Amino acid sequence: MSNHEEIKELSSLLFSKFNSLTLTTEQTAQATQRSVISLQRDRRNAAGIPYTKLGNKCGSDRALYSITDIAKYIVNNKVKTI
Repeated sequence: MSNHEEIKELSSLLFSKFNSLTLTTEQTAQATQRSVISLQRDRRNAAGIPYTKLGNKCGSDRALYSITDIAKYIVNNKVKTI
């Protein structure tokens, strides 16, 4: 299966599970089995999964992650073994 096909399939699975095109930080942590703190650290360091920043008032740190970007991140960071 090609990376493109894997991304498409994984995106479909994520949509089926969460019924949304974008996920909150908490949902993304659940989907990727990473902690919320790790995702926040990635955002501060401009690393990891691309996200859309929402709000900028009162120190709001709200982000939404596209299911396609989450799927790409998972597929593209796969460690291939023999």
